[in-house]
Amino acid sequence: MLTDDPILDEDRRQAEWDAKCAAAPRCCHCNCSIYPHDTYLEIDDMIYCEPCVAYGTRYTDNLEV
Repeated sequence: MLTDDPILDEDRRQAEWDAKCAAAPRCCHCNCSIYPHDTYLEIDDMIYCEPCVAYGTRYTDNLEV
């Protein structure tokens, strides 16, 4: 709910955002909240955020061994 005080409104919005991020699981690699991202990867009870997965992913056109 917005008030006549834009500073108070922004402080309240930021506090809500911080609470959502704090409640979400955290990445095992960077320790950041996974909340602002659409997806995450879970391997053996380890959670990795979308940016860490993208950073550690290598694409190749030729998978011949």
